[in-house]
Amino acid sequence: MPPHFQPPPQPTAYGPWAKKARSRSRRVFPCCAIVTLGAGMLVGSWLSGIVAQHYVEAGSHSWQSIWLITAVMGVALAVIFAVFYREAKHEGKTAP
Repeated sequence: MPPHFQPPPQPTAYGPWAKKARSRSRRVFPCCAIVTLGAGMLVGSWLSGIVAQHYVEAGSHSWQSIWLITAVMGVALAVIFAVFYREAKHEGKTAP
């Protein structure tokens, strides 16, 4: 690097408060995810972590097993939804 070269000043987003702000945003994001995406997203991410940690073999993930469990859970939830979901009947009312 030439001696006359000076790096540009850091933007304010990288100031001394940035580390604390990133830390706070990591704690706040799960709460925002629950509000906007629902509890299913929270439970799904929690379960995926458990499944991924369970299928670690020799320091590597067994992706075939992980995806198989995920696919089986998805099919099971789709069947449960199809069995228990009933559309509300609106007698004598028409859509606007």
